[in-house]
Order: sequence, then structure tokens, then C-alpha cells
Amino acid sequence: MPLIKVLNLSATHRLTEFPAGIERLINLEYLNLSMTCIKQLPTEIMNLAKLRCLLLDSVHSLIIPPNLISSLSWLQLFSMYDGNALSTYRQALLGELESIELLNELSLSFRSVEALNRLLSSYKLQRCMRRLSLNDCRKLFCLELSSLSLSYLETLCLFNCLQLEDVRVNIERAYDIPNPELILRNKQYFGKLRDVKIWSCPKLQNLTWLVHATGLESLSIQSCESMKEVISHDYGASTSEHVRVFTRLTTIVLGGMPLLESIYQGTLLFPALEVLCVINCPKLGRLPFDANSAAKTLKKIEGDVNWWYGLQWEHETIELTFFKYFSPQYLADAIHVSG
Repeated sequence: MPLIKVLNLSATHRLTEFPAGIERLINLEYLNLSMTCIKQLPTEIMNLAKLRCLLLDSVHSLIIPPNLISSLSWLQLFSMYDGNALSTYRQALLGELESIELLNELSLSFRSVEALNRLLSSYKLQRCMRRLSLNDCRKLFCLELSSLSLSYLETLCLFNCLQLEDVRVNIERAYDIPNPELILRNKQYFGKLRDVKIWSCPKLQNLTWLVHATGLESLSIQSCESMKEVISHDYGASTSEHVRVFTRLTTIVLGGMPLLESIYQGTLLFPALEVLCVINCPKLGRLPFDANSAAKTLKKIEGDVNWWYGLQWEHETIELTFFKYFSPQYLADAIHVSG
């Protein structure tokens, strides 16, 4: 038993208590308790001195005793994502994580502006961040993302942030950060960001900052009732050529946005796009497509029949090109993406 290095108990839904005896696995390096019903981590976990990876995703209302996490000095990856969100009263955990010298990968959910600000004030924690979720941050009016500190971010989810009006990217200069040699080249500030979900943020009007997410693959925007455009009309307005935006995007889901009029005012190549789903966006009167858009990759366009036949096209041949990909959906249908 002491020789065990990997223990995966994820999705063991009947597991409500920390298994007895695990603290004796002194050589354990990987422990996954995600999607279990464990209520508290025991202090005995401090005995796992060689633990490098601790995953606690989707473990709701988990109690973590003070100074437990900081005692795991070999910890490199800590994930507590999608379930046990950090609130105002649980900011101490961030200080413990920051104190771990070897930590380099982090996934967290937040439900308070105070806890979020603690994260955004730490260069180290931001550099470690891989998945970031903000849930019910009701006092969040503007989210400012660091172009350098968060450059390793892979997933961003914003859920039910009712007061959020704007998302901005701060473009730092060399003397703004501890290590100037880490400046990213070619302005690919969020080159590792692959997945963005923004749901029920009713005051957001656009997501122009996404032009910096050069590696984005999946974008889902739903129930953002004030949103009029995904990418602002002002971006790229000075050129008639294809703007290099969304070049790796494979999936776009847009739903429940009655004021949405535009994804982008010009045309985009979408060289990787496979699926576009549009449900209950009645004012979206055109798609940023021409005959060359998604020419070799597109598999399906899902949407309401009335919306599809109301779309405006620059030329009839373009409409005919994309008609073969159209799959009718209805307003009552659940928004989903099928391959």
C-alpha cells in the first residue's frame, strides 16, 4: 500500500468521507477526489508529503482546514473547479496556494469580487491559472484581465454575473511585470485560451476582447440580453480584407440574445469552424461569411427556420453554399452542439 503513487476516486458519488488509511500512502503523488460527496479534508492529509497533484473539482461545500494546503510543499497542481467556489470568507486558501513554491497549475471558481481581487493582485497565482470560473459575482461591474499574468489561461467561464458590463484586457509593458523576458510576441496575449463560456450576464454589450484569444476553439454565449455585437463594429473597420479573428474556432453557440445584431461587421474566414448554433437571436440578420468562409471544415449550422430564411446574404450563391449545412432547431429546444 505505501508504494501507491496514483489514486483516482473521481465520480465515486457515494463517497462522503475521506477514506481511512489514505494518509498512510506516504508515496502518493496524485489524488483525484473530483465529483465525490466528501465534506471535509482531514488534517492527516498533511502526511502526504510527496503529493504533487490534488484534484477537487465538483466537490460541493468542501471544508478545508486552515494551513492544510500550504503544508503540501511538493504540490504542483491544485484544482477546485466547478462546485466549491471561493467566497469572501475563504480567501485564506489563496494565500496558502501562493506560498507553495512549486505550484504551477491552478484551476479555481469564484463567487465574490473580494476573492477574485485577491487572485488578480497575485502575479504568481495568475501565471498558474489554467481554468477560471466566476459564478454569481453580483458586485462585479468590470472584469480586467492581465494580458501577461493570465497568458496561460485555457478556460474562462462567466456565469450569472448580473452587474457585469465590460470585460477589458490590460496590455502591460515590460516594466509592469516581474519578468520582462516573459513578454509575449506577436500580441498573442491569450494564445492558450481555448474555451470561453459566458452565460446570464445581462448587461454585457460586446466581447471585443476576444480578438486577443488567438487560439480560441469553443465559444458559447447565452442569455446576455443586452449584447448587440460579439466583436465591436469599430474593430477592423479600417480594412476591407479578412481580419484574422477566430482562426481556430471550431464551435460557436449563441442563444437567448434578443438584441444581438452582429457577430462581426465584416467577413471572417473561420478556417476551422465546424458548428454554428443560433437559437433565439431574432435580430442577427447576417453572418460574417463569404464564399471562402469555413470552406473545408463546416459540418452544421443550427437555428430556427424563420431566422435562417430571414438572413441577408451578399449574393445568392453564398446562401446556396451554406444552405446544405443548415439543420432546423426550434426555440423550445435545448441549445446543444452535436458533432
